[in-house]
Amino acid sequence: MKRSDFSRAMLFVLPVLAGITWYGLQPSEQTAEHANASATKQISNAATSSEKTKPAEAMPAGPRTIPGVERGENGHDFNDALKAQLRTIAKAYQEQVQYPDFSVPIEAEALPYKFMPHAPVAVGMPASLSDPTSPELTLLAEKVRYFNGEAPAAIAGIEGLSDNTNSSVTGQLVVDGTIRSYAQVVPSAQHPHQFTLNFDSIQIDDLAWKSEAVIRVEYSFEGKQYARSLPISFVAEVASVAAVGTAQVNEAYLSIPVTVQSQKPGYHRLRANLYDRNSNSPLVHLKAEGELKTGQDTIILKAHIAALQAAGSEGPYELRDLNLQRMPSAPDYITEYGSANDMAYPVDGYPFSVYTQEPYVHEKAQRIAKELLQLGS
Repeated sequence: MKRSDFSRAMLFVLPVLAGITWYGLQPSEQTAEHANASATKQISNAATSSEKTKPAEAMPAGPRTIPGVERGENGHDFNDALKAQLRTIAKAYQEQVQYPDFSVPIEAEALPYKFMPHAPVAVGMPASLSDPTSPELTLLAEKVRYFNGEAPAAIAGIEGLSDNTNSSVTGQLVVDGTIRSYAQVVPSAQHPHQFTLNFDSIQIDDLAWKSEAVIRVEYSFEGKQYARSLPISFVAEVASVAAVGTAQVNEAYLSIPVTVQSQKPGYHRLRANLYDRNSNSPLVHLKAEGELKTGQDTIILKAHIAALQAAGSEGPYELRDLNLQRMPSAPDYITEYGSANDMAYPVDGYPFSVYTQEPYVHEKAQRIAKELLQLGS
């Protein structure tokens, strides 16, 4: 591969080369001062203290080994293993760009971590940090973010104990370093050693943006106590979803109007998941962004026919998991949040034959995929 072609190719594949280190200039392309400084810097970063006294000349100049790259008769090129990886990435890229990034089919197993970005994540670790085989203590908040006036809740559990072992938990809610509520603990009737912790509703005076909080839990069993904590936050509500209107087919899209009540004008983002109302299966992840005025305004979510067909459902649907944000803007440049009431909104469905059968085209992404395939051939 010609040097110019190889340099251009590297712009596409550098992120893939996780093992890349440093590509130095030849001494003839540097001043003597620059060469010595560059070599000395490389030594200081990689050597032990005893090696730092080595002279700069001990660091060879020129290009370093780059994993996945080999030199042949016609110059540098990618080896077979890297070419195979590029082809795999290109094919995955081609599959993904069949759909707009604001209308993506949902893989059911990926729903919690990929299509519900603000879903809480359970924390679990051994009771004794020095003994990984000791019972595991788990803690899961109902949400990671609460609005002012809401009542937090969490689930605490102990895994690895026999059913007839006695266990208990207590909980505290600490806001800005002050205990604001003690948990009402409800043992689970179905799962031994699992407890629901319900806290009082919390009202924070003068909450302009966000206040940090911690759920602290003490686990007791076998005569010992163990403490764990989980961070959450309270945020000011700057907008809310007021209603979801009647969905209509608009050429290749199912358009779903969402009425938003905003207290602050600015650029807002709304994300939601579309479910099949009958089977309860997640179908399409939707996203829309736009400038909203103070008061009531509308954001339109659009599901592309290709994504709906890939999901295999003509409806009827439900819109759930709504997440509303006001994006950073002057003068504060902070992300602010709106509420969506955790509701499921009914959405009408239509036969696929009503839509314009128009494949989605993302020209730039297709060019990148084509380039990756060529580099992998």
